[in-house]
Amino acid sequence: MNLLVTDIDSTLSVGETVSNEVVSACRELCDNGWQIMVATGRTLRSCTSHIRQISALDAAIVYDGARVMNAIDGSEIMGFELSHGDALEIMELSWDAGLEIQITGDESLFCRALDVETRDFCHKTGLTYSIIDSPNISGKIYRVAFWGEQNTIRSLELTLKNHFRERFNITRGGDYFLDVLSRGVSKGHALEQLINRGCIEAPEMIVAAGDHMNDYELLSYSDISAVPHNCAPELLKLADIIMPSVENHGFRFLSKILINK
Repeated sequence: MNLLVTDIDSTLSVGETVSNEVVSACRELCDNGWQIMVATGRTLRSCTSHIRQISALDAAIVYDGARVMNAIDGSEIMGFELSHGDALEIMELSWDAGLEIQITGDESLFCRALDVETRDFCHKTGLTYSIIDSPNISGKIYRVAFWGEQNTIRSLELTLKNHFRERFNITRGGDYFLDVLSRGVSKGHALEQLINRGCIEAPEMIVAAGDHMNDYELLSYSDISAVPHNCAPELLKLADIIMPSVENHGFRFLSKILINK
Protein backbone atom coordinates (compact mmCIF):
# COMPACT_ATOMS: atom_id res chain seq x y z
CA MET A 1 0.00 0.00 0.00
CA ASN A 2 1.24 3.48 -0.91
CA LEU A 3 0.07 6.34 1.29
CA LEU A 4 -0.26 10.03 0.46
CA VAL A 5 -0.63 12.20 3.57
CA THR A 6 -1.70 15.75 2.85
CA ASP A 7 -2.27 19.03 4.57
CA ILE A 8 -5.52 20.76 3.62
CA ASP A 9 -5.31 24.55 3.59
CA SER A 10 -3.10 26.03 0.84
CA THR A 11 -1.99 22.51 -0.15
CA LEU A 12 -5.11 20.56 -1.05
CA SER A 13 -7.68 23.34 -1.21
CA VAL A 14 -8.58 26.93 -0.49
CA GLY A 15 -11.45 27.24 1.94
CA GLU A 16 -14.16 24.63 2.34
CA THR A 17 -14.36 23.22 -1.19
CA VAL A 18 -11.87 21.01 -2.99
CA SER A 19 -11.69 21.88 -6.69
CA ASN A 20 -13.09 19.44 -9.24
CA GLU A 21 -9.61 19.08 -10.71
CA VAL A 22 -8.16 18.01 -7.37
CA VAL A 23 -11.08 15.69 -6.57
CA SER A 24 -10.52 14.01 -9.94
CA ALA A 25 -6.78 13.72 -9.27
CA CYS A 26 -7.42 12.08 -5.90
CA ARG A 27 -9.88 9.66 -7.47
CA GLU A 28 -7.24 8.65 -10.03
CA LEU A 29 -4.72 8.07 -7.24
CA CYS A 30 -7.17 5.81 -5.38
CA ASP A 31 -7.94 3.94 -8.60
CA ASN A 32 -4.20 3.30 -8.97
CA GLY A 33 -3.76 1.76 -5.53
CA TRP A 34 -2.95 4.83 -3.44
CA GLN A 35 -4.59 5.65 -0.13
CA ILE A 36 -4.95 9.23 1.06
CA MET A 37 -4.93 10.60 4.61
CA VAL A 38 -5.42 14.17 5.76
CA ALA A 39 -3.10 15.80 8.30
CA THR A 40 -4.35 19.24 9.24
CA GLY A 41 -4.44 21.92 11.88
CA ARG A 42 -8.24 21.92 11.64
CA THR A 43 -10.67 20.21 13.95
CA LEU A 44 -12.30 17.06 12.63
CA ARG A 45 -15.66 18.77 12.20
CA SER A 46 -14.19 21.50 10.00
CA CYS A 47 -12.41 19.04 7.69
CA THR A 48 -14.93 16.19 7.39
CA SER A 49 -16.19 17.51 4.06
CA HIS A 50 -12.65 17.58 2.66
CA ILE A 51 -12.10 13.98 3.79
CA ARG A 52 -15.26 12.87 2.02
CA GLN A 53 -14.56 14.85 -1.15
CA ILE A 54 -11.19 13.15 -1.70
CA SER A 55 -12.20 9.68 -0.39
CA ALA A 56 -9.52 9.81 2.31
CA LEU A 57 -9.01 7.22 5.04
CA ASP A 58 -11.25 7.35 8.09
CA ALA A 59 -8.24 8.03 10.33
CA ALA A 60 -7.49 11.77 10.25
CA ILE A 61 -4.59 13.63 11.85
CA VAL A 62 -6.06 16.84 13.26
CA TYR A 63 -5.05 19.70 15.61
CA ASP A 64 -1.61 19.65 13.91
CA GLY A 65 -0.93 16.17 15.25
CA ALA A 66 -2.24 16.62 18.78
CA ARG A 67 -5.10 14.28 17.97
CA VAL A 68 -5.99 11.47 15.56
CA MET A 69 -9.70 10.84 15.09
CA ASN A 70 -12.06 8.57 13.22
CA ALA A 71 -13.92 10.63 10.63
CA ILE A 72 -16.86 8.22 10.63
CA ASP A 73 -17.87 8.28 14.28
CA GLY A 74 -15.73 11.11 15.69
CA SER A 75 -13.95 8.86 18.19
CA GLU A 76 -10.40 9.51 19.31
CA ILE A 77 -7.78 7.08 18.04
CA MET A 78 -5.01 8.80 19.99
CA GLY A 79 -4.45 12.17 21.62
CA PHE A 80 -1.58 14.18 23.06
CA GLU A 81 -2.87 16.81 25.48
CA LEU A 82 -1.28 19.84 27.08
CA SER A 83 -1.42 19.84 30.86
CA HIS A 84 -3.55 22.57 32.41
CA GLY A 85 -0.48 23.99 34.10
CA ASP A 86 1.41 24.22 30.82
CA ALA A 87 -1.55 25.77 28.99
CA LEU A 88 -1.98 28.33 31.77
CA GLU A 89 1.69 29.30 31.61
CA ILE A 90 1.55 29.72 27.83
CA MET A 91 -1.60 31.86 27.98
CA GLU A 92 -0.39 34.05 30.82
CA LEU A 93 2.72 34.92 28.81
CA SER A 94 0.76 35.70 25.63
CA TRP A 95 -2.61 37.00 26.88
CA ASP A 96 -1.83 40.64 25.99
CA ALA A 97 0.25 39.96 22.85
CA GLY A 98 -2.27 41.64 20.55
CA LEU A 99 -3.32 38.39 18.87
CA GLU A 100 -6.48 36.31 18.89
CA ILE A 101 -6.27 33.24 21.11
CA GLN A 102 -7.73 29.86 20.19
CA ILE A 103 -7.53 27.04 22.72
CA THR A 104 -8.46 23.70 21.19
CA GLY A 105 -10.45 21.36 23.39
CA ASP A 106 -12.52 18.31 22.50
CA GLU A 107 -13.80 19.40 19.06
CA SER A 108 -14.44 22.86 20.48
CA LEU A 109 -12.58 26.12 20.97
CA PHE A 110 -12.11 28.50 23.85
CA CYS A 111 -11.60 32.15 22.96
CA ARG A 112 -12.22 35.64 24.33
CA ALA A 113 -15.08 37.94 23.41
CA LEU A 114 -12.59 40.20 21.61
CA ASP A 115 -11.41 37.34 19.35
CA VAL A 116 -13.89 38.28 16.62
CA GLU A 117 -12.34 36.41 13.68
CA THR A 118 -12.18 33.22 15.71
CA ARG A 119 -15.83 33.47 16.65
CA ASP A 120 -16.77 34.19 13.02
CA PHE A 121 -14.89 31.07 11.90
CA CYS A 122 -16.76 28.99 14.47
CA HIS A 123 -20.09 30.34 13.25
CA LYS A 124 -19.23 29.58 9.62
CA THR A 125 -18.06 26.02 10.30
CA GLY A 126 -20.54 25.14 13.04
CA LEU A 127 -17.74 24.65 15.56
CA THR A 128 -18.70 24.99 19.22
CA TYR A 129 -16.85 27.63 21.23
CA SER A 130 -16.86 29.01 24.76
CA ILE A 131 -15.98 32.54 25.83
CA ILE A 132 -13.31 32.89 28.51
CA ASP A 133 -12.25 36.02 30.40
CA SER A 134 -9.10 34.62 32.02
CA PRO A 135 -6.41 32.05 31.18
CA ASN A 136 -7.94 29.55 33.59
CA ILE A 137 -10.07 26.98 31.76
CA SER A 138 -11.23 23.43 32.46
CA GLY A 139 -11.51 20.35 30.27
CA LYS A 140 -9.14 18.77 27.80
CA ILE A 141 -6.61 21.06 26.10
CA TYR A 142 -4.78 19.84 23.01
CA ARG A 143 -3.35 23.07 21.64
CA VAL A 144 -2.99 26.79 22.29
CA ALA A 145 -3.02 28.76 19.03
CA PHE A 146 -2.75 32.40 18.02
CA TRP A 147 -4.00 34.27 14.96
CA GLY A 148 -3.16 37.77 13.79
CA GLU A 149 -0.80 40.10 12.00
CA GLN A 150 2.27 38.38 10.58
CA ASN A 151 4.96 40.43 12.33
CA THR A 152 3.18 40.07 15.67
CA ILE A 153 2.98 36.31 15.14
CA ARG A 154 6.72 36.13 14.49
CA SER A 155 7.45 38.30 17.51
CA LEU A 156 5.40 36.06 19.79
CA GLU A 157 7.04 32.98 18.29
CA LEU A 158 10.46 34.31 19.29
CA THR A 159 9.22 35.32 22.75
CA LEU A 160 7.75 31.88 23.46
CA LYS A 161 10.76 29.99 22.09
CA ASN A 162 13.19 32.11 24.12
CA HIS A 163 11.13 31.65 27.28
CA PHE A 164 10.23 27.96 27.01
CA ARG A 165 13.23 26.72 25.02
CA GLU A 166 12.32 23.15 24.01
CA ARG A 167 9.49 22.50 26.45
CA PHE A 168 6.88 22.69 23.67
CA ASN A 169 6.59 22.39 19.92
CA ILE A 170 6.03 26.00 18.84
CA THR A 171 5.33 26.17 15.13
CA ARG A 172 3.76 28.42 12.52
CA GLY A 173 0.69 26.92 10.86
CA GLY A 174 0.59 29.70 8.26
CA ASP A 175 1.70 33.30 7.97
CA TYR A 176 -0.97 34.36 10.45
CA PHE A 177 -1.09 31.33 12.78
CA LEU A 178 1.12 30.12 15.60
CA ASP A 179 0.52 26.82 17.39
CA VAL A 180 1.85 25.59 20.73
CA LEU A 181 1.70 21.84 21.26
CA SER A 182 3.15 19.40 23.76
CA ARG A 183 6.82 18.62 23.24
CA GLY A 184 7.39 16.23 20.35
CA VAL A 185 3.84 16.49 19.06
CA SER A 186 3.49 17.09 15.32
CA LYS A 187 1.77 15.69 12.25
CA GLY A 188 4.82 13.54 11.56
CA HIS A 189 4.84 12.17 15.11
CA ALA A 190 1.13 11.31 14.86
CA LEU A 191 1.66 9.41 11.60
CA GLU A 192 4.63 7.53 13.05
CA GLN A 193 2.57 6.54 16.09
CA LEU A 194 -0.33 5.37 13.90
CA ILE A 195 1.99 3.05 12.02
CA ASN A 196 3.98 1.84 15.05
CA ARG A 197 0.81 1.03 17.00
CA GLY A 198 -0.67 -0.88 14.09
CA CYS A 199 -3.60 1.50 13.69
CA ILE A 200 -3.04 1.54 9.93
CA GLU A 201 -1.26 -0.84 7.59
CA ALA A 202 2.43 -0.02 7.27
CA PRO A 203 2.82 1.64 3.84
CA GLU A 204 5.42 0.57 1.30
CA MET A 205 5.86 4.24 0.44
CA ILE A 206 4.81 7.44 2.21
CA VAL A 207 4.40 10.68 0.29
CA ALA A 208 3.62 13.83 2.26
CA ALA A 209 2.35 17.16 0.96
CA GLY A 210 2.34 20.40 2.93
CA ASP A 211 3.02 24.11 2.70
CA HIS A 212 4.06 25.48 6.09
CA MET A 213 6.18 24.87 9.16
CA ASN A 214 3.55 22.74 10.90
CA ASP A 215 4.20 20.25 8.07
CA TYR A 216 7.97 20.14 8.60
CA GLU A 217 8.11 16.94 10.65
CA LEU A 218 5.62 15.20 8.38
CA LEU A 219 7.63 16.05 5.28
CA SER A 220 10.83 14.93 7.02
CA TYR A 221 9.28 11.59 8.02
CA SER A 222 8.01 10.75 4.53
CA ASP A 223 9.84 8.91 1.76
CA ILE A 224 8.90 11.61 -0.74
CA SER A 225 7.96 15.18 0.17
CA ALA A 226 5.91 17.50 -2.03
CA VAL A 227 5.37 21.22 -1.51
CA PRO A 228 3.71 23.99 -3.55
CA HIS A 229 6.18 26.43 -5.06
CA ASN A 230 4.87 29.22 -2.80
CA CYS A 231 5.33 27.28 0.43
CA ALA A 232 7.27 28.51 3.47
CA PRO A 233 10.87 28.96 2.21
CA GLU A 234 12.23 26.64 4.91
CA LEU A 235 10.39 23.70 3.32
CA LEU A 236 11.95 23.99 -0.13
CA LYS A 237 15.14 22.28 1.07
CA LEU A 238 13.06 19.24 2.08
CA ALA A 239 11.15 19.01 -1.17
CA ASP A 240 11.52 16.10 -3.57
CA ILE A 241 8.64 17.47 -5.65
CA ILE A 242 7.74 21.12 -6.11
CA MET A 243 4.22 21.46 -7.46
CA PRO A 244 2.11 24.40 -8.64
CA SER A 245 0.15 26.41 -6.08
CA VAL A 246 -3.20 25.25 -4.78
CA GLU A 247 -4.86 27.93 -6.89
CA ASN A 248 -3.39 26.17 -9.93
CA HIS A 249 -4.51 22.73 -8.74
CA GLY A 250 -1.05 21.53 -7.73
CA PHE A 251 -2.45 18.16 -6.68
CA ARG A 252 -3.24 17.34 -10.29
CA PHE A 253 0.48 17.75 -11.07
CA LEU A 254 1.43 15.61 -8.05
CA SER A 255 -0.99 12.81 -8.88
CA LYS A 256 0.41 12.42 -12.40
CA ILE A 257 3.92 12.01 -10.99
CA LEU A 258 2.84 9.46 -8.39
CA ILE A 259 0.73 7.40 -10.77
CA ASN A 260 3.67 7.12 -13.16
CA LYS A 261 6.14 6.02 -10.45
